[in-house]
Amino acid sequence: MAVITDSIRSLLPEFREQPARSFSMTYDAEGDVLYISFEKGLAADDGEEIADDVIARYQAGRVIGYTVLNASLHGVGG
Repeated sequence: MAVITDSIRSLLPEFREQPARSFSMTYDAEGDVLYISFEKGLAADDGEEIADDVIARYQAGRVIGYTVLNASLHGVGG
């Protein structure tokens, strides 16, 4: 059983605050990167690391998704 790290657990409150009711996740096994998107087709115009290996992606000041680097180390992917 995978153990979810604090970096990933810290995203849960952020998910509850999102206006979107659905989201998509894509895992890139070669890069070990998990992409979480709240709005399909929007490109980020900014981003910031909000936790270890977790980058929030923004478009016009709104969070549109997250990128989780080294996802398998955080209990997702792999």
